[in-house]
Amino acid sequence: MRPVTEIKAIGIPVLTDKVDIAHARLDFASGAVANVTASRVSTERGASWRFFQQHEYISVDFTRQDALRVRVVEPGAQPNSISRRFRPSGKEPLRRGTASLP
Repeated sequence: MRPVTEIKAIGIPVLTDKVDIAHARLDFASGAVANVTASRVSTERGASWRFFQQHEYISVDFTRQDALRVRVVEPGAQPNSISRRFRPSGKEPLRRGTASLP
């Protein structure tokens, strides 16, 4: 894992005089980015992590207990993008699919 090079964060009160929603962005030396949001006012219950890096996006949803990985491979290679949704414990992906990028 590469070290964190920058952290940006903001929190705001919405319903109380305390921070009700907060967002942080962590930039890593590798170019990967992690966005973290915590909210006491969201109408949707859930917990997830989302990671962005060059040619790849990963979303881990703790509420649904699954993960989504979208990876873009080098131009000219087939397929141009790969999208997979996984269940924990190494079970088969929930959904497999490919799509061409414009």
